[in-house]
Amino acid sequence: MNLRPQNLLLSTALALAISSCATVPPGPPPEIVRLQTQLDRLHADPRIVDNAGPELNNADLAVDTLARNARTLDSVQLQQGVYIADRLVQIAEATALARFEERRGTQLGIERERLLADTDRATRVIVASEPVVSERVVSAPATTVGFPANESISSGERISISIAAPVGVDMSIVEDGATTMNFTS
Repeated sequence: MNLRPQNLLLSTALALAISSCATVPPGPPPEIVRLQTQLDRLHADPRIVDNAGPELNNADLAVDTLARNARTLDSVQLQQGVYIADRLVQIAEATALARFEERRGTQLGIERERLLADTDRATRVIVASEPVVSERVVSAPATTVGFPANESISSGERISISIAAPVGVDMSIVEDGATTMNFTS
């Protein structure tokens, strides 16, 4: 075979041009880099890592498999793989955040019940130690209302009144749950 220097130079330049087009850039495609960045963000979030379970593992496996095989896949297969891996990453994030919020809601419910129980105990202690007297006006005819004979002060800065006998009072109410009615005619 007779190769002339011009043909040899032309064939060498053509071979170099074809081989430069066929070289694959190093590293995974940008879509896979984006998925890997999202996974890194999820792994750095304690709300997600502590609650992700198998969903995060599935997303990790899908992205790793896609990254390893990306150069051997055609463009349609690569796009389908990216789509599936992206959905798995989104599922892992949504599931983990939902589990986190469920646990948080449960913890807040327990805390609420504890605070209500503490408040109830504190209220019972206060009620047991100091009777509550409220000033409620009970309607009665003007002719039947009477005033106590004398007023005395008891300990604890409470004012007590003593009545020898009810004098024309239709109804008196005690806040501790007992109601007494004295009907006079």
